Amino acid sequence: MKKISALFLLLVTVLTLVGCSDYKPVKSSDEEAETALTISYDGERYEVPYELYRFFFLNYKSKIDGGDASVWSGKERERYINDIDELIYSAIAEIYAVFHLCLKADIDPHSRLVNDTIETYIAASVEGGTVDGMIFEGHGGDYDRYLASLKERNMNYSVQEILFRYAICSELLDREFDSEISYTNDEIEDFYYSNECARVIQCYFRHLTEDEKELYPIEVIEGIREGMVANAGSEEAICDYVLANTNFLDEIRDGVIISRYSLDRTHYGALTDAALSLKSGEVSRTVKVVTDGIVGYYILYRAAKSTDHLESCYDDVETTYIQNEIGKRLYTAAEGILSNIQKTAALTERDYAAISMG
Repeated sequence: MKKISALFLLLVTVLTLVGCSDYKPVKSSDEEAETALTISYDGERYEVPYELYRFFFLNYKSKIDGGDASVWSGKERERYINDIDELIYSAIAEIYAVFHLCLKADIDPHSRLVNDTIETYIAASVEGGTVDGMIFEGHGGDYDRYLASLKERNMNYSVQEILFRYAICSELLDREFDSEISYTNDEIEDFYYSNECARVIQCYFRHLTEDEKELYPIEVIEGIREGMVANAGSEEAICDYVLANTNFLDEIRDGVIISRYSLDRTHYGALTDAALSLKSGEVSRTVKVVTDGIVGYYILYRAAKSTDHLESCYDDVETTYIQNEIGKRLYTAAEGILSNIQKTAALTERDYAAISMG
């Protein structure tokens, strides 16, 4: 319920901040709106526009080609296309899994609430301001500058709209699932002690600013990891060492609870796998996580579970249980969608070397 309350607070606050939006939608070109992928899953059919595929392609291509654009027209182009499609399909499956589960839960992704909220998001993005703790830098009310900024991020108005719709529907779906998931104290306890749930003490560093990069270069982080390994025989020693060496001190003593589906696997899959693969008393390798332009480095210590810890952190375990159940449903739908994505001629006949924002 906390998430949906925040959503409505955001809607009310933004409407108060910017009023009704006068920023008219920008129609996509015929090429941009052309269906690039089709999805047939669980009795539903979805058509993915080329503009969304292009957005992910342009943002992921450097990961695949390493800056060498010639590979998209070279002899091994099909291999590179297959590699980037794996990334793109995963992202698209996650988006359409949310839309699909909304439909199955009788939540209309195109409802008045969703459309009005998208409108207020766009207005805040143009005019700027702080909304419910979120900072919209804005463009001084200059709509043309806002549209130009979208192009710089390899998207157009319609793609921005899809991403906003996905974010809002995710909140609504969380609310729906949160209200319907039922469980007993025994089920929470079984979950806590299962192999699907890990209690870890995390040492976290981020590289957001140049000062942070200078303070914690990767060589320093790896040195701290070696220190954690040296202290791994004692949980108390690990906590003391982490408190002395990390720049984020939340929840060190109690640790955090990580389960297989409680975190977004697109961004935190490696972190989740690292946590669940550890045995009690082991230290993980350094795990790099990139989210919203922030580069974070995690070192995990697998802490022991106990009745005392479960009792003292029951609310956190309960929350993780609910998040895990929600994540499991999303993951199952995304995997089903992923195996049912088909390309259309809009992609099979396209010159990948020429894909650009124009």
